[in-house]
Amino acid sequence: MSVALLALAWVRISTLVAAARSVFGWAGLPPLARLGLSAGLALLVWPQLSTGQQPAGLLLSAAPATGAPAAAGGQAPVAWAVWAAALAGEVAVGLAMAFGVEAIMAAAMLAGQLADLPMGFSVANVVDPTLQQEVPLLGQFYGLVAAAVLFGVNGHHEILRVLVESLRVVPPGQLVFHPQLVEAAVGQLGRAFVLGLRMGAPVLGVLFLTDVALAVVARAVPQLNLFVVGFPVKLALGLAMVMLALPAVVSLAAAALGRGGMLWEGVAGLVWAMGARR
Repeated sequence: MSVALLALAWVRISTLVAAARSVFGWAGLPPLARLGLSAGLALLVWPQLSTGQQPAGLLLSAAPATGAPAAAGGQAPVAWAVWAAALAGEVAVGLAMAFGVEAIMAAAMLAGQLADLPMGFSVANVVDPTLQQEVPLLGQFYGLVAAAVLFGVNGHHEILRVLVESLRVVPPGQLVFHPQLVEAAVGQLGRAFVLGLRMGAPVLGVLFLTDVALAVVARAVPQLNLFVVGFPVKLALGLAMVMLALPAVVSLAAAALGRGGMLWEGVAGLVWAMGARR
């Protein structure tokens, strides 16, 4: 059954690697490489799997029949149902962990999108090869900064730590949904939204004051073409503020993505909300 536990853990890790596209979804990384990465991680955490905590349903499906013989074809549907439920549970755990990671990584994208709108960059989107969709220019820039910070503060080590912790809290095949799961998911989204606002606040503040100043100028000089004058002014001030605020943005991202940051706090909350051992 240790091989069965390894297979279930591999399904969980494969789901995490496939769904966490901000970390593992680079366009140049072929699917076979992702599959090999998940298999390597599964072998790495194999010693952490407890052979004494087998799922009861899997033991039942694997145990030989005793006593009276079962009806023909009666054991196979039970075994398939148990394995299907176990695999679905592992996919659910992997998706929940990927959701926790993607929520905070999307906060950087939100900060860029909030700054793109008043600067006028929102009318010129680019295709993000990672997400395979159109995103604003500054949204992609902040997303790349967050991804670089994640690896710079050893966030990939935290992914491994949380993965091993998930195997302890939610052993393979022992998924339990608790009412706190919805609360943990909403809390992670709230953290991501607050982080995105904090990262984009300097640029938004400067552009708001620029709009106020331009409105005063337009009232004082009605003949002035505000659109022609205001667009390059807001563009120049916005880009300057993006560069000046970049150290603060990196600091916020490092605090969120580093050890003990809000990212891993939220992912741990999601894992505990599905844990059989609480």
